[in-house]
Amino acid sequence: MHNKNKQKSSGYTIVETLIAMSIFVIVAVLGVQSFLNALHAQRIVIMEQTVAQNVSFALEFMSRQMRTAVKSSQSPDDDCLPFGSTFNANPPSIIFLNDDGECIEFRTQGGRLLYTSDATVPLGTREYIELISSGLVAIDTYDIIVSGQTDADNMQPKVTTILEASGVPQTPKDPQNVVIRAQTTISTRLLDI
Repeated sequence: MHNKNKQKSSGYTIVETLIAMSIFVIVAVLGVQSFLNALHAQRIVIMEQTVAQNVSFALEFMSRQMRTAVKSSQSPDDDCLPFGSTFNANPPSIIFLNDDGECIEFRTQGGRLLYTSDATVPLGTREYIELISSGLVAIDTYDIIVSGQTDADNMQPKVTTILEASGVPQTPKDPQNVVIRAQTTISTRLLDI
């Protein structure tokens, strides 16, 4: 009654093995591609954070300095500012006196944002401090708009600073077009009366 010649088959056919391997390869390729996409997205986020942090630091530092600006009441031949002025904006540079009497300058040069607290020294011999991580971030645009500069306009002196910075790729895999635009308006603490 029972067939003794019947053999039990164990294992998979070649077709079943090929189908299983194809499905595994497709899933593996999709997984690797997802991982690479996530890695690229992470690089973009890190670059954006680096640029944003540098721009934020620079604008905050500049704002703190500019809030303490005072009107030049020194002699008309003062090296820092024209007599009766609060700011001397001549892009790519802005110069002003702080309340300690230091002549402060912010300027851009070669994609770098620079600061000096002794702008009365001749231009070629001034020592500058970089406000932006030079190898990671480049300043593309630095615009300065000054209003309320004279006593006759009855306006408080204020400066609007507009920065556009981009991330500098360190490797060919780094994102290429990370750009941050930021703007702030700073008013001096002392009333212009």
